[in-house]
Amino acid sequence: MNENPAVEGADIDWALQEVIGRVATAADEVGKNDPAYTVSYTDVRNARLQIYRKSLTHDDFDLQRYLALAPEGVSIVFEAAALSATEIEHLMDLIYALAPEFKAAGIRLHSWGPDYATGMRILYTSDTPEIPRRLVEKLEIYGPGTVTFEVGSVVNLADFRADTDS
Repeated sequence: MNENPAVEGADIDWALQEVIGRVATAADEVGKNDPAYTVSYTDVRNARLQIYRKSLTHDDFDLQRYLALAPEGVSIVFEAAALSATEIEHLMDLIYALAPEFKAAGIRLHSWGPDYATGMRILYTSDTPEIPRRLVEKLEIYGPGTVTFEVGSVVNLADFRADTDS
């Protein structure tokens, strides 16, 4: 694999990318009515769209609605997700709302976001050796292990002054 993303992207079939992109947009629309839908990703090199859903087993949603979106030569594959898009959105709001409680406990939340396969990931720094269980339990509303904490912070590589002489 090339280490230079520009070189690595040089062999992409851009026409196929456009087709799969339209399929992804359509899948997102179908996903609005699918309670288990999480997100979709285009995979041009393999001519496929990956659809992440919380459920890979038979449920009440007709998966054929997704499969019917793919033109000939494009496949749709389903991947397991730990949380649905609705659950992710709810957790994002909940984390934001609980930030003052974390701060009061000496825990600084730096960033959070979904890892579609494993759940919500939170980067933090702390003055205490561990996160109080009561705070973890407030976030594990979709099951144990659906929220993970990792010591770390976001590194700002540049700011608004990075493109000036000052």
